[in-house]
Amino acid sequence: MAQSNNFKIVSLAELKIILDQFVFKRKIVSLHIHHTYSPDISKWNKNPDGMYWQRVMERYHIGTRKFNAIAQHLTLLPDGNFVTGRDFNLTPASASGFNDGAFMIEMIGNFDKGYDVLGGKQASAIYEFCSFFVEKFGIGLEGIKFHREFPGAGKTCPGTGIDKNTFLQSVMSIRKISQQNELKEAIDIINNAKIITDKALWMGKANTDINIWYLLTKTAKYLKEKGINK
Repeated sequence: MAQSNNFKIVSLAELKIILDQFVFKRKIVSLHIHHTYSPDISKWNKNPDGMYWQRVMERYHIGTRKFNAIAQHLTLLPDGNFVTGRDFNLTPASASGFNDGAFMIEMIGNFDKGYDVLGGKQASAIYEFCSFFVEKFGIGLEGIKFHREFPGAGKTCPGTGIDKNTFLQSVMSIRKISQQNELKEAIDIINNAKIITDKALWMGKANTDINIWYLLTKTAKYLKEKGINK
């Protein structure tokens, strides 16, 4: 199998646009999270070239593991950028028996206890990506899976130093901020369309009633699609 010529290093903002515009021909039901173990952060620091490491992993996956392409759809670099990998419409080589409907991401680093620590731009990027991903595909936090959770995985992936509950709490915190920003934008749009007049009142209602939150955000989305958002 020939190597891919389509790998690209992108920011989180660019990745969100790519995913929003991509035409998925398969249903996504879970997000599988791995760490590379090797290369670890020390190797990255000696050669901080995301494309180089993506090619190294691709050669190993195709040449040694005999996969038909690099295993993961994305690789998250320590600097917070991402490298695109396997075609998003292809099932990943993530967890044997559990790959259908999965989207796979590798984080460069060895996050077992006593080694690398997930932090800085890399940590912010994975939490924000997960928040975006669960909302986009409607999979909820329960759709985020660590590789080690699957029967027969035989690995600590994405590292014993990463506690699942703490990880999900960080994602949830990001999601709450995102939801508040989304709600504020929605109320501004609906107010500008003169459908409501008291923004503070409706902000309070939406924060105490999820049905009102959905009504406002869906209404704002409709108004934007119709161009009634000025």
